[in-house]
Amino acid sequence: MTGYEKSPDYGNPPGNSGLGIIIVMAAVVVVLAALIFA
Repeated sequence: MTGYEKSPDYGNPPGNSGLGIIIVMAAVVVVLAALIFA
């Protein structure tokens, strides 16, 4: 998985990289939804 390979770049342990990606994707979805419904 590229997510685990890039985890050192974000300074997060491999165990937390998955959660970080989920949070980032969720934030992007919220921003896109705000732009669409605004």
